[in-house]
Amino acid sequence: MARVEGARALDLHYQSRQLLERVNAYFGYAAVSELRLLQAPLRPAQPARGRARAPVADVASAAAELGAGIGDLALRQALQRLAAHVQAGRAASR
Repeated sequence: MARVEGARALDLHYQSRQLLERVNAYFGYAAVSELRLLQAPLRPAQPARGRARAPVADVASAAAELGAGIGDLALRQALQRLAAHVQAGRAASR
């Protein structure tokens, strides 16, 4: 059984024969014989459960810490400039 929003249920009902043919062609045998649709509102999407990163208070010190391991001087300076721009943007948005 599939839960389907209002108008989409009618569209899927009209296409049900083609959907069944395609599913069964994929499996190579009559794996699905009937399609049942439940016309009802969809459940809201669940937010992703990932670990949130802690905000970095001082971007410049974090960039300096990351830049300590970079041997290329130009790359290290570019990282420090980027950190300064990010820090300035954060200060302006407060």
